[in-house]
Amino acid sequence: MVMAAGFVSCSKDDDDKESGDIVGTWVSIEANCDGYIEKIPAEYAAKVTFKSDGTFCVIEKNHSDNGTWKYENGILSLIHDDGEKVEIKVKKLTSSTLIIEDSDDYDCDATFKRSK
Repeated sequence: MVMAAGFVSCSKDDDDKESGDIVGTWVSIEANCDGYIEKIPAEYAAKVTFKSDGTFCVIEKNHSDNGTWKYENGILSLIHDDGEKVEIKVKKLTSSTLIIEDSDDYDCDATFKRSK
């Protein structure tokens, strides 16, 4: 991903639904690489907001990004504002948990919890 300049805001314009819907705000909590589980400290956690209008924003400690998203047949397709396209396999989606296959390392999964 390319680092975005400036600050990005993820406003709470959408309802964070308690369902199997991906719309809402998610916070990364752990990475599982080949069975080794590493908890992600809060100060390094990524916060991802998927809005019902098809836009998303990601905020990490020193990085932020925006773009559009589409979720179909277990694949989350992202198009970043810089034009980068990424397809991510969703392994699990419940009202509280999102597990994705890491797009950079296919032996790793990232787990997110829905933010309250």
